Amino acid sequence: MSHTFGKMQRKSRAASWAAARKREEEVHHAGPGRERRVDRRADRGRRLQGIGSGHLPLRRRDLVESEPGGRGDPGRLRPQPGTGARLLQRSTEKLGDPAIGPNPAHAALARLEQEWPGEVFVVTQNIDDLHERAGSRNLLHMHGELNKVRCERCEAVIEWRADLGLDDTCPGCAAVGKLRPHVVWFGEMPIGMEQIYEALDRCTLFMSIGTSGHVYPAAGFVSHVRMYTRAHTVELNLEPSSGASIFAETVYGPASEVVPVYIDALLAGRMPA
Repeated sequence: MSHTFGKMQRKSRAASWAAARKREEEVHHAGPGRERRVDRRADRGRRLQGIGSGHLPLRRRDLVESEPGGRGDPGRLRPQPGTGARLLQRSTEKLGDPAIGPNPAHAALARLEQEWPGEVFVVTQNIDDLHERAGSRNLLHMHGELNKVRCERCEAVIEWRADLGLDDTCPGCAAVGKLRPHVVWFGEMPIGMEQIYEALDRCTLFMSIGTSGHVYPAAGFVSHVRMYTRAHTVELNLEPSSGASIFAETVYGPASEVVPVYIDALLAGRMPA
């Protein structure tokens, strides 16, 4: 898996520290909805999909070699023609289940954004809309969004909850058959990487919630923060992730329990040193 994300503007340590003193910011990645133990084999399957927490049910038969001679190289796999429409339909139906909704961790993060005196920036690998439904507004989906499509011609991103077909027309440029699910397939660049690294460089508190620590580039965010800033780093997880030793603080338990308690403490003025 590639760890190269193009040219990124990195502040000097002095500049990062000065910015950190002026702004309080929290960067969160992965999923507060993750409250089950990690199945390592399933997690490797999700990395093959390249779609964060694996909410989009991509199956091996949905993939095809994109180049001759690419046998055995997962980096050459691309969705079969028409796969996007099938995946979108299956997944939006699942997300529309009334039983699926934000949990107390989503709500706590939204409350932190509303009540914290500085900026709170949530970065999620999840492609669902549970953060938005909980009330978060300063949010970036680095692996895309299930309820949106993107035009491959004009790059317009459009809210889309209906079935998606090859004969659909882009509302922006009128191109036919150029709409695709607004999700990141394996081998594609995650969304908003420059914005994410700018936020990492100026943050004073970095929270990682509900992640295995295997999916890059998100798994490398904490190392970047420790190297380039003085931000406090905390892992709030059901169990230790593969990068748990890098964090200055760790709190373990279901996200719906530990995240609200931790955020209550922050809002009460008990911010870690």
